[in-house]
Amino acid sequence: MKNTITNFLKTDRTFRNGSSLYMKYGKNLSLKNRVNIEGNTPFIRNLLFDQLRILAGISEKEYALIIKTPISPIPLVHVVRKLQSRKPVIKTVEKKDDVSKAVVKPLPPKK
Repeated sequence: MKNTITNFLKTDRTFRNGSSLYMKYGKNLSLKNRVNIEGNTPFIRNLLFDQLRILAGISEKEYALIIKTPISPIPLVHVVRKLQSRKPVIKTVEKKDDVSKAVVKPLPPKK
């Protein structure tokens, strides 16, 4: 849990993902309700991130340093590997010149 929250604070910091982490690990039902009802306001965001800090056992001094540091982007190597692992959504024709297997639909008439 600590590594997940620390990684979130260093690399993401979006309200949506922060609230998901708190819904998973947090115990304060009042804060969970406020997050759901009030949403992403500066007050709720700061409160949420502070509670995540406490859950992860991060000191205020360490948290201040993390928050002052710009968000680290995901290394490009991981993005490329993720894209390479995806399968194509559209079936492609084996030969580029073989268009006989292509499905052509007429356009609907204009009204």
